[in-house]
Parts: sequence; C-alpha cells; structure tokens
Amino acid sequence: MNEERTRLWLKLSKAEGVGPAGVLRLLERFDDIESIAGAGKEGLKAVKGIGDKTADSMRNAFDNLSVEEELNLCESRGIGILTFDSPCYPELLKSTRYAPAVLYYLGDKGKLERLEPSIAAVGSRRCSFYGREQARILACGLGEAGFTVVSGMARGIDSEAHYGALTAGADTIAVLGCGLMHIYPPENKGLFEEIAARGVCLSQFPPETEPRMEHFVPRNKIIAGLSEAVLVVEAGPNSGAIKTANFSSGLGRQVFAVPGRIDSKLSFGSHKLIKEGASLCRGISDILNEPKSAGQTSAEPEKKKEKPRSLFDQGSNEEAIASALAAGEKSSDEIIENTGLNAGEVNSVLTWLQMKGAVESLPGNKYKLAGKI
Repeated sequence: MNEERTRLWLKLSKAEGVGPAGVLRLLERFDDIESIAGAGKEGLKAVKGIGDKTADSMRNAFDNLSVEEELNLCESRGIGILTFDSPCYPELLKSTRYAPAVLYYLGDKGKLERLEPSIAAVGSRRCSFYGREQARILACGLGEAGFTVVSGMARGIDSEAHYGALTAGADTIAVLGCGLMHIYPPENKGLFEEIAARGVCLSQFPPETEPRMEHFVPRNKIIAGLSEAVLVVEAGPNSGAIKTANFSSGLGRQVFAVPGRIDSKLSFGSHKLIKEGASLCRGISDILNEPKSAGQTSAEPEKKKEKPRSLFDQGSNEEAIASALAAGEKSSDEIIENTGLNAGEVNSVLTWLQMKGAVESLPGNKYKLAGKI
C-alpha cells in the first residue's frame, strides 16, 4: 500500500460527518482517494449528504491534520492499517453500507482475503452453562467444516465461540469496540493474544481508543458485514447480539438461532428471532444443510476460500464411526462390531457427535448421520 495514500485515508477517516455511506458516495463521484483529497469545498458539497460542516472538516483534515504520530505508533506496536482500497480489505464487508474508510488489525491480513465461508457467532455476556457449551461446540464444528468464525471477543458467548474455533484449528476474527492497544474485557488478554497469533484482531477505531458503549453498535455492524450468516446462541430481546442479527438480516444474509429454555430470559431474543423467521439451529447440520447456506451469498453463490474440511479428522474414532454410519443407521453394538472400538470409546464419541449435531439418535439405541456431512 502506498504510504501517502494511507495518510490520505487516515485523514478522511478523522473528518467529522463522513461515515461508511459517505465514503461510498465520495468514491462514486471521485473514483479514488487522491481525487477526493484534491477536491475543493464546493466539489465535496456536490456529493449527497455532505454539507458545509462536513466539507469544511474534510478540507481541514486533508490540509492541516498530521497522522504521522499514529502511523509511528502503529508501526511500533505491530498494528497494520487496511484502507478501503487495499487488496486485503474484505470484499464481503466492502459490499455493505457498514464498511469504514480504515481498519486496524493485528494478525494475518491474508485471512481477511480468504474470509469465505464465514459465520458470526454471537450472544449474551451473562450466559448460562448451556449457552457457553453450545457456543463452543457449534463454533468448533463450524470451524472443522471450514468456516471462519467471527465474533466480538466479549465475555460469555463471544469468547466461547472464539475458543471453539481455535480448538478446531480454524480461522477466527475478533472485532473490537475499542482500539487494539486496549484489551476488553481485560480478562481476555490470553484469548486476544491467541487470536492475534492464529487469526485476526480487528478494529475500526485508532489504537489508543478506549472502549465506550457507543462503539459497540458500529462494531456489531462490522461483525455482520464480515459474515455470510449470523448464529445467535443465547440473547436477551434487546441485546447487541439481536442487533447484529438484524443488521445481517438487513443485508439479506442468513440468521440462525439456537433454542433455549422457554422460561429463561436468556432465550427470549433467540426465540423471538425464530418466531420472526430465523432458521432454527439444533446443531451444525442445520447450518450446513440450510437451502440458503451460510457458505453462499446472492452476489457470488459458489465463491469459497477452499473446499470445507471434513468434520472428522482422518484416522480418528469420529471418522471410523461416521464411516460405519454412512451406509445407514446402526445400533451401538453394530458400530462396535464395524469399527473394532470398545463400548466406552463408541459411547463417548457418539455423545460428542450428537452434541456437534453430526449424529442423531433413534429409538432402539440406533444412530444415523444427521443429514449430509
């Protein structure tokens, strides 16, 4: 990336009144950042939504604002800067009305180019044991199936989703509501470092920006923009997770929700989404087999970063049991006979595969694969 162009994008990002929609309208008129920076006040005002105040702020930013201190800070902290015209700027996000002029990152920016298929897993900070368990299991299974798991690194469901993806060895992206020099919540320091080492930590806010309540709505919009689908595991009726699901739905993308107890406030949001048309998620097979799958978008229905990985490690007990069930439903005794595993191994793996949604139990102590795996 040309360093002077990076300076211009940083200056634009700091002009008051220029949000993601403004960036898109500016580029429609001026084509590139150099032309935007070279436009006079009247030329800028010719763009819909840009009045005197915003045009003055833009001209002041381009003419007088220095971003050298921020550039030096990013370099010293190993923080990368992605501008809207960068080859690595995620196309999935760029195609939405939520894409900011600049993104700051820690980690492998190449993973942002190889984003699809991607799914956001979000939910309540104050979640139940059931919610934590399902978030980790579902994210792990989706990671094993080849998905990039996107979340906000908040307490509760978000953290469990990241841990599940990391357990699967999958890519995961944490979108923060603060600058990358702040870890929020602070107890997630280890998780933050692990994601930065193996995935990507991402923020639209300059590195020294502290976490503030008003930052989390734009953070949630970016989570929705980076994801081909959103999975809500456990959420209250007016939570940030529900807002993220609504942002995703507004983009024409798929929303899944995990059911919970009918008498729990933590389930109200998820059940409301299901009632309003979100897809019920009882396991990853419901996501993988959804007609409008999370691995497809209306713009590019077949584009994926790679063929999804098998849900089962080659040579593992899981793969042996899945192979035995591939021919049809079987009892646990038949599985033992087919695989040569002992009863304890078979029962343990069957329990795990049911929790992942890969296997269904049937009457008569029989089992079958849950849909196409």
